[in-house]
Amino acid sequence: MNVNANYGCQGQARIRGAKQLRLNDKAMSRKPWGKTHDGGAAGLVCKAERLAARCILMKRYGNLFPKIVDENNLMLAYTLAKKGKSKMYSVHRFDQYKEKNLAVIRQTLLDKTFTTSKYQEKIVYEPKKRTIYVLPFSPDRIVQHALMNVVIPIWSKFFIHDSYACIEGKGIHSGSRRTMEFVR
Repeated sequence: MNVNANYGCQGQARIRGAKQLRLNDKAMSRKPWGKTHDGGAAGLVCKAERLAARCILMKRYGNLFPKIVDENNLMLAYTLAKKGKSKMYSVHRFDQYKEKNLAVIRQTLLDKTFTTSKYQEKIVYEPKKRTIYVLPFSPDRIVQHALMNVVIPIWSKFFIHDSYACIEGKGIHSGSRRTMEFVR
């Protein structure tokens, strides 16, 4: 553990309890790793142990893949990917055999043979010349939405209130307003 690091949870993710905290003698002799009274019957306790006990450990989420490839999640992902793009030819073509196409996407994910398609390049001249890379609708956007449907609820717990980019209900305008509040 690096004593010069922030005194929060950095490096604490592997710690299951304060007893597993191992610090070398050099680190124990420096501030803030001295002894302190915790106000209870335990008496003097190492500050590092108190920090580790208070530290919110990062929770590990497992078995997410079955949730991603779930048929209902893929149908929801298709609906979200289609939103605002219903006039596109690729969406109409996908719609003709929707269930079959979703089954093929699901099977490629289960077989672990899914690979992303080649990006389409689009040049935009507002406000300056930029190259934008666009994912094809099928299967890439659908898989992206299927993944994000599962991961966003987990990630959103860890974001601070002032995270704005690509978060539903927030965006560049609310981020700009909040920034101006801080400036004032």
